[in-house]
Amino acid sequence: MTLSWSLLVIAVAITFAVVARFYELAAKPLHHDESLFAYYSYFLARGYGYQYQPILHGPILEHVTALVFLLFGDSDFTMRLPAAVGSLGLFWALIGWRRYLGNAGTLVAIVLLAVSPSITYYSRFLRNDAPYLAATFWCAYAVLRAFQTGERRYFWHAGIAATIMFCMMESSIFFFAACFGFFAVAVATDLLRGAFGQGSGNRKFPGKAVFFAPRTTDSQRESLGREVLTVLASAGVGLVVALAVDYLYVRVLSDSLPMPGWRRENDVWIPSLWSRILEVFPLTVVVTVPICVLAGLNWHAPRGESGTLYYVLRVCWHRRWTLIGITAFAIATYTTLFTTYFTHTEGPDFFGQQVRWTPLQIYKNTWDYWWDQHQQHRIKGPFHYHLPILLLYEWPALALGIWGASRSLAQGRKWLHRTVIVLPQLALLIYALFGGFTGWDWEAVDRRWHVTHPFHIALALLYVQILIYFCSVLIARRAFVEAFLTFWAVTSLFAYSYAGEKVPWLSIHIAGPAILLASYYFGHWLEARQSRAPSFVVAVLVILVIVWQIRSLAFAAWIHPASPSERIVYNHTSPDVPEAVQTIEKLAHDSQLGAGLPMYVKGEMEWPLYWYLRRFTNWGPQVQEDLSETSRPVVLVNWENVEDTPVLQREYEVIRLKVREWWEPPLLDLGALCDVWRLLTPRESRRDTENGRRLEASLTEWRKLWRYLAYREIWLDPTMPSYSNGANEFAFCVSKRFLERIRTYSWHAVQPMRRDWPVFNP
Repeated sequence: MTLSWSLLVIAVAITFAVVARFYELAAKPLHHDESLFAYYSYFLARGYGYQYQPILHGPILEHVTALVFLLFGDSDFTMRLPAAVGSLGLFWALIGWRRYLGNAGTLVAIVLLAVSPSITYYSRFLRNDAPYLAATFWCAYAVLRAFQTGERRYFWHAGIAATIMFCMMESSIFFFAACFGFFAVAVATDLLRGAFGQGSGNRKFPGKAVFFAPRTTDSQRESLGREVLTVLASAGVGLVVALAVDYLYVRVLSDSLPMPGWRRENDVWIPSLWSRILEVFPLTVVVTVPICVLAGLNWHAPRGESGTLYYVLRVCWHRRWTLIGITAFAIATYTTLFTTYFTHTEGPDFFGQQVRWTPLQIYKNTWDYWWDQHQQHRIKGPFHYHLPILLLYEWPALALGIWGASRSLAQGRKWLHRTVIVLPQLALLIYALFGGFTGWDWEAVDRRWHVTHPFHIALALLYVQILIYFCSVLIARRAFVEAFLTFWAVTSLFAYSYAGEKVPWLSIHIAGPAILLASYYFGHWLEARQSRAPSFVVAVLVILVIVWQIRSLAFAAWIHPASPSERIVYNHTSPDVPEAVQTIEKLAHDSQLGAGLPMYVKGEMEWPLYWYLRRFTNWGPQVQEDLSETSRPVVLVNWENVEDTPVLQREYEVIRLKVREWWEPPLLDLGALCDVWRLLTPRESRRDTENGRRLEASLTEWRKLWRYLAYREIWLDPTMPSYSNGANEFAFCVSKRFLERIRTYSWHAVQPMRRDWPVFNP
């Protein structure tokens, strides 16, 4: 592909991405979560401050949205601008990733991101996820470059991006767990290969590797005595690190993950702080001292095949003041934002106790809240929850990733690699076939591990095999970038599958690294063809894939943006709510009461009505009268409350509307789907026979799948209607007497002039 064609494709893709994010951005109703972010941002912009709440994640989104409101006003359009603009950072980050993906791979990544239905949909959605994913792309690239070059600027880039991530979403812990996990696998692989004679006397830079050893020889090793002193000193450092880790555990994690026998009595921990630290100390020493001793052994001279650990330690030591500066910057920024510029330095912790909001206490509040949500399964879903969503919306990235990984696995000792992957899965299958899982208490397993089926155990085993074995094979080949992207994508899939809260917007944090990995594979395949143009078949397939993705994107973003028939749409606000708001605004206008229109609003519809009614002054939960005695002209309550309230039935016009609607698809019958082979049986054998009935059941399942993919027609389980399809409904009630009165001269004659514009109130 010539340069001009590449630039044209990039320009078209990015233009499409921008249009897709901003076209009809304000058209769909506000989701419950969006209204929370928008409402608190609005009041921050109005000068009323903001107090951090863990349920709203980090405060960056509120601060940025408040700034947008201050600059451009508050509306349904400007409310979504931070997410839409922030998501464009994904394309900016690809400028750096071009070094690792190559020109062709970067082109593929730009196209896949531009037509990604899930990422585009949540770029048009006021949540942290899309901007956070952009910050993650930036951080991942900066981390790779920092340890490849050792340059100060990349450490600062990584530190700033990491700070933004910590101040946006708690799931940043998953990304950094992936980084440390990859580093651990890289070091272990390097040391093991060195221990079995794979090391070389002259270690050289292996090109584009992320971790590499400097040019050195074994003759440059320090004296034995100095190495012994270093190891002894590192053991002492391990003891200090153990104490620090124990303190952090006791201060931050012990409420949610206490040791056996620990308890609270009248908000006082038994045993005391230092007693708990000393109790945990022996357990921590077992981990920290060996790690520090291992670091000490690699401090003066490289060990292993390439000396990975030695190189990383030397780079970190060389940039120690930079790392200290980054840490100070991160803590200062974190504290400043979470205390809203030190206007809220005290507040309740998760248990309701008034505490001072130090950086540790702030993170403790966050951890306690989200660990509790994880334990409760607040929004429950199966372990495989994200796979159907990814298969529906991001299947090109998954297909290219699996194809590329299969090609990598076929290199070298392919039979060994395949055996290591397949044999444990086969053993698990045999265990299941012989009834090994028959006596399992799946409810107890679900409560602890969030898995409910042997298939989930097979998935978890596969993820572990990829993370440990496949990635170590790639590292041994010096395919560090491929290994890192694989580790990042699979760790994200594993972590979000295990997490107790399953919502579709978290799928984009799996889709992001999956797209980078797919682009890496497909881009390198294109470059391997050198100057040969892609075959006609490949070109047609690429065009069809792009068209299909644009179709899915259009369905989700514009055609069904609030419909539960889209799996990426979760429990979205019904269009009934904005229509009810329009009616309220007309009543306020016609009655001359304006923003002072008295309303009784209580129930499921409060969010998003907090946002929609933000300028109305006479409504809300602060209303003191009982619903059965209310005389307010407009009443909005849950639909089921009307049955117990005769005054609403007698004196109000009542309309039944939806707050939000959902669809939880019952699984297709996989056995029936597999019976489609019966189409090959003789026609005579299908007439009023078991074979014919099973074939018809199979065709019915295939029709359900086709009708959903083609027309988004949902299927319901008639035995479980409340599970398959449901809604929160509310009653929109308007007083009959009020409607009669506001249409008379006598009513309007006594009303003061309606003030439609905000008036300064000193």
